[in-house]
Amino acid sequence: MKGIEINEFRSSQVDPSENGAPPYISHLVRDPWPWGVVLNYFEDSRTKKKKSSGRSFVSVLVSICIICLNCFVAFAFGATIARLVDDEVKALQEIAESLGKKYWDFNVDPCSGKSGWMTATPVAGAENAVTCNCYLPNSTFCHGVSIVLKSQGVPGVLPRNLEKLPHLQEIDLSRNYINGTIPAEWVSLPLVNIALLGNRLSGQIPKEFGNITTLRNLILEANQLSGPLPPELGSLVNIERMYALVGSS
Repeated sequence: MKGIEINEFRSSQVDPSENGAPPYISHLVRDPWPWGVVLNYFEDSRTKKKKSSGRSFVSVLVSICIICLNCFVAFAFGATIARLVDDEVKALQEIAESLGKKYWDFNVDPCSGKSGWMTATPVAGAENAVTCNCYLPNSTFCHGVSIVLKSQGVPGVLPRNLEKLPHLQEIDLSRNYINGTIPAEWVSLPLVNIALLGNRLSGQIPKEFGNITTLRNLILEANQLSGPLPPELGSLVNIERMYALVGSS
């Protein structure tokens, strides 16, 4: 006797951070149709007689319809790609204008890693990448967590509106031509790494940086900074590296 056994299974999504992956990832593709259908055909070895069964025919027909419906839904809706939230896209446009950064293509999602948003195989010391986290709790969007533009010939000034990227953990603009002062407004961000090595920055190091409790690396050397080192930086309980050579006041 021939029949059809239908088993259902769920496809699981695994958070990459559970397997030692970095805490952020460029994009997340969500499974649009997490149910699968497995058809297991079996044949009763006790009988080889051909039997006509209307019930068996209906079961086969229903199963074929399920398979067709599954394929249609997957084709029609495709995979849903989590994108950078609109407010942060606008913030990146403003940041690009402040820095004088070219070749960011805002016709594509900044979290896609395409069109200038990330160099796939960068030369060491000349990294170019905007990195996003698409696994934040209670969020269906991606959020920018890192901007790295090392040796990119950026000629502008540091953006004061960086706080419009509220999840930003890293800003590395080493070895460019950035001038002006370091914005104290960055204190509102959960920054872990600030690297501004080798630019043309002037003025004092903001004393407010002593309140960035998440900060581990502060690299400000090879600039034109002046004034004393703010004693408030002694409150950085998680600091691991600090290079901030300053001139006399």
